[in-house]
Amino acid sequence: MLLSTGSTGSEGTFVESLRALCNAQGTFRSVVMVPACLQDSCLINEIISSAMSNKDILIIKDFVPVRPLLSYVDVLICHGGQLSVQCGLAAGLPIVGVPSQADQCFNLQNLEVCNAGVCILPVDWKEAHIREVLLSVGSGSSYKTGAMKLQREFLQNASGAEKVATIVWNTLTC
Repeated sequence: MLLSTGSTGSEGTFVESLRALCNAQGTFRSVVMVPACLQDSCLINEIISSAMSNKDILIIKDFVPVRPLLSYVDVLICHGGQLSVQCGLAAGLPIVGVPSQADQCFNLQNLEVCNAGVCILPVDWKEAHIREVLLSVGSGSSYKTGAMKLQREFLQNASGAEKVATIVWNTLTC
């Protein structure tokens, strides 16, 4: 699992996500990217301290390029922003997300239609429910098949997601 909520993440959704991963010990191996905007939160730092003792969770507080990590991930947990969705699908990953903005909701709902992900509304973004969905999506399910189908379609298209993600990435890292 890769938890990456970017700059639109709220403390509440991040905490519920991290708790879902922490309390599934032995079930998931997870990489957790802590957004800079949340690193001063006492609650998050308390949970992170606890998570750091979990051998199945790697906590990253500094900037790390996400794209190289995607080949080691089974499921991407995010808010459903365009760049996360493009990179995740270019890697053939199913996505579980909680939207915090209208465009993210649109992206995640379209992933559901394509059977490549699950959109969990903020009101339902609770630790136990997140863990249940992650188990369903990450267990060699049809969601992986749906994500890989989209990956193939994108990569066959001359203006596919991998090329777009590469252009965006190269532009941002210059």
